[in-house]
Formats: sequence, structure tokens, C-alpha cells
Amino acid sequence: MTASSQTPDGAEILPPPVRPGPAQTEDPERAAYRLASAVAFNLVEQLPTLPRSVAVVGDLLGFIVRLNFGTNDATGVMEFAAHAGVEAVSSISGHGRWLEAQALVNDVPVRAEVLLSREAAGAFEQGAEAPHPHPTPDAPVDQADELEARYGPGASDEYALQVAEAAEAAVEDERGAVELADEDRTGGAL
Repeated sequence: MTASSQTPDGAEILPPPVRPGPAQTEDPERAAYRLASAVAFNLVEQLPTLPRSVAVVGDLLGFIVRLNFGTNDATGVMEFAAHAGVEAVSSISGHGRWLEAQALVNDVPVRAEVLLSREAAGAFEQGAEAPHPHPTPDAPVDQADELEARYGPGASDEYALQVAEAAEAAVEDERGAVELADEDRTGGAL
């Protein structure tokens, strides 16, 4: 080794990582993912109602954005439909109805969705305000009905816990990936 590739105490100096430059081509899938992520971010910023979850999902044709507005409040889906200039459609589900709106936003497929209970779907179709998706703390809640509405027929507390733990693990994995990306971007200085 030459003296210029070592620190005064003898430690090796590594060259900086090579980043794609203008002359290098970018992976098209990474570019498509970045575009879908940007569309998701912009929609969250533009829509008055905050989705309960947002996902960029890969499928056979590329990446799609899914905006989930939780349960029993159709407001977010209707706002997205108006924003995108499309109509929302509903379909029957085990214990209620899915209300969905789909559109291309900057050439990225986007799907906004909410699950409505039968009561909320009826109120929505009549133009009345649907019940609030999150009951007040003093309102009685039938836990079995809540589990079935959220996770399907026969759902148990144990199943709900498994779903929550899996979601938490996925969030932790994503946080770790973001932290690693931040370290790569900043050279380890956060």
C-alpha cells in the first residue's frame, strides 16, 4: 500500500462508494418504485383525509399504490375519487362492502379503499353520515363483531395479535432498511 491510502496510524482508507452517475443507467424497477413512492407521498400530502395505511406494492405489471382508509368512513375514498376524476365502486365482502376508487396518477396505478360495515354501507348509500370508524372510549363495543369486521369470520384475539405482531415486524424491518439507507446516504453521520 502507498502512504496515501493509509491514515497516519496505519488504518486503510477505503475509496468512497460508487454511485450511479449521469453516464450510468439506473435499474428501471428502482425508478418505477421511486415514482410510485413519490405518487404515494404526494397523495398523502394532497388529500384532506389521512389514510390509515399506504403501501407501494409490486405486481406482475410493476408497482401500484394502495391507500387504505380503514373502516366505516368513506370520506378518504371519495376525496381520492374526486381528486382523480373517477367514480368509486363498491363490492360485497363477508360482513360489509368494500368501497374502492382506482385511477392512474402520473402513470402509476392507485387504489383507494375502505371497508364499510353493512350499517355504514347502508348509511353511505342513503347519503347519511356513517358511524365513526373508531368508537368513543365510553361506547360499548362487541369485541367479536369488531374482530370479525376487521379480520373475517371466526377471527380470534390470538389471530388479531398475530396479525399485529406481523405488521409490527414489517414496520421494524422497514425502519431498519430506512436507517441503513440514511447511513449510506450520509456516510454514517446522522
